Amino acid sequence: MRRLVIVALMSVVASAAHAADWPEDFPALRGGFAESSGRRNWEGWYVGGQFGYSAAQLDMGNANKSLTDYILRNSVLQNPVGQWSLLESKNATGTGFGGFVGRNWQWEDAVIGLEISYSNLSNVRGSSSGAMGREINSGDSTPPPNTTYLYNVGLAGSATTEIKDIMTLRARLGWDAGAFMPYAFAGVALGRINVNRDATVNVSRREIYTDPTTGATSVAGPYAISYVPNTRSEGGEDSIAGGYSFGVGTEFNLVGGLFARAEWEYARFVKVKDVATSMNSARVGIGYRF
Repeated sequence: MRRLVIVALMSVVASAAHAADWPEDFPALRGGFAESSGRRNWEGWYVGGQFGYSAAQLDMGNANKSLTDYILRNSVLQNPVGQWSLLESKNATGTGFGGFVGRNWQWEDAVIGLEISYSNLSNVRGSSSGAMGREINSGDSTPPPNTTYLYNVGLAGSATTEIKDIMTLRARLGWDAGAFMPYAFAGVALGRINVNRDATVNVSRREIYTDPTTGATSVAGPYAISYVPNTRSEGGEDSIAGGYSFGVGTEFNLVGGLFARAEWEYARFVKVKDVATSMNSARVGIGYRF
């Protein structure tokens, strides 16, 4: 037994002496192989395709304003009727597909880039119709002495709005987190928007005379007031509306230059035919970096 212990101890000493002669960069002496950097190369041109879901807000409350302004032009009713909010705002949802192309520049872990993104949208549309009537005592009227004009105004109209396409030019700022890159972006947007709308105005006037001596009143009318035309409509053609967009997302490196992405984007456009539009979109995509 004693001999076995002595032999075992000598074997350990010999093994340790032999290990001391091995090169210092031998991986087993440093607890394993050298760790590689987790940094990815996100720099370069890239292109890809995308699919998404969009929820739009279509503010059509004053969609008829410029139509009623034209019908009632140069009259005492143009300004007060133009303030009416006849229609409702609508929410519209739909899907979209498209593509993107861009260029990244990378410094250490920081990644900046420029990108063009395009989506063709389906069924992002909403409609509203309504009618209302009010009696207006316009202070701009010039009736005879002791007489008051009361206008009975009836307004009816409808509008349909559809967002068909969106294209954005974005500046991106990302962070290399190894296998994925979170990013934020902001830029300008162009939307192809179609608005169809119509408005009809009917007006009558009552004339109320007050006797200055007795205070007694008398009413004449109502008298129909004719506006030619009293109906006006617009639509049928697409309009290109400018705006802005911003959002956040992340890209995931798959293999080689292949990557996947997921992002959220908010876009808002200038008014088209008195209709204000904005849209939230969630998209997923796949691309290739050259």
